[in-house]
Amino acid sequence: MVREGGTRYAVINIPATERLMKFFIDTADVKEIREAASMGLVDGVPTNPSLVARTGRKFKDVLLEICDLVEGPVSAAVVSTTHDEMMKEAREYAALRSNIVVKIPLLAEGLKAVRTCTNEGIKTNVTPRPERRTALHSSAAWTISRPTACS
Repeated sequence: MVREGGTRYAVINIPATERLMKFFIDTADVKEIREAASMGLVDGVPTNPSLVARTGRKFKDVLLEICDLVEGPVSAAVVSTTHDEMMKEAREYAALRSNIVVKIPLLAEGLKAVRTCTNEGIKTNVTPRPERRTALHSSAAWTISRPTACS
């Protein structure tokens, strides 16, 4: 404890590389991301096709620009619903930049894709769905395949 004018302060040594909180900005507006990044407030960006569509630009172009601004994870959501098509998208996105995390929908085919991505070293996260039964399957798939987290 350090005392300063009667007030006590705790001094905690946390390495500069470790932060207690991470900020993910939920937008695809590159101007907003650039501004937040300039303040040190962007650790990652959970993009999705609907956010990018609002910009009027191509998904891949926006994704690459965001990856150039942000060192942390940048989610790239697949839009397909079959395992093979999801894997085609996942491989394409993962090849673009090392900080891309492929966002897979929580469907039976999506869980298969998560497992394949895990086996191939592709980082993933899962877009949840409200169906209870599917959530249980997701938990079981994670336990079995241990997908890579986006941190």
